[in-house]
Amino acid sequence: MIAEGPHDLTVYACADRYRAAKKAPLSASGVRLISADTGTGGGAGQVPRVAQLARSLGFRVIALVDGDPAKKIGGALAEIEAACDRVVRLPETMAIEAALLAGMPVPVLRKAAAILPAYGIDDPAVGKADLEVQKALIQTLHKKAMHEQLLEVIVEEHGSLPPVLDTALTVVAVAAKPANANASPKTIQLVPPPPSSPAPVGGP
Repeated sequence: MIAEGPHDLTVYACADRYRAAKKAPLSASGVRLISADTGTGGGAGQVPRVAQLARSLGFRVIALVDGDPAKKIGGALAEIEAACDRVVRLPETMAIEAALLAGMPVPVLRKAAAILPAYGIDDPAVGKADLEVQKALIQTLHKKAMHEQLLEVIVEEHGSLPPVLDTALTVVAVAAKPANANASPKTIQLVPPPPSSPAPVGGP
């Protein structure tokens, strides 16, 4: 499975470790996680290059990409689809930072934000109304690579993975089964969870 960049890979690998406590890890489905980062930071444009190399070596390739609308408009999604066997796409407009937080109760997000000062980062939730906390955390994650640290607190406080991450990995595991190699549609678009809902949403 190809993730767009190093932050995406970090989140999915960490989520897979937590997921393995209740479900089989992706490796049990024959899936290995890699990043499209070829030394340039990764991104949608690098996914087809890595995918083509992997397929030339005989591997089936599943890409797990964000829901950036520009991918459709600019043709990047079509290029990824052409280069990969299957594509799993996060909910529309959702990048990895939002997927990490979506569906989580605000008190859990505040607990996660409260660890940031220990790393020399101001707590972005301080002074923010509940409806502003998620956006403030996303902005911090775009500037500081604290994805894994926040995910650890979220799982510890909430007792389960954020629903979008759990769903995405479940869909990848299903898509990796040989019986689903030629399933249609080629791209599986996930949908966002209801606010503060722990239930996974979406599927192949």
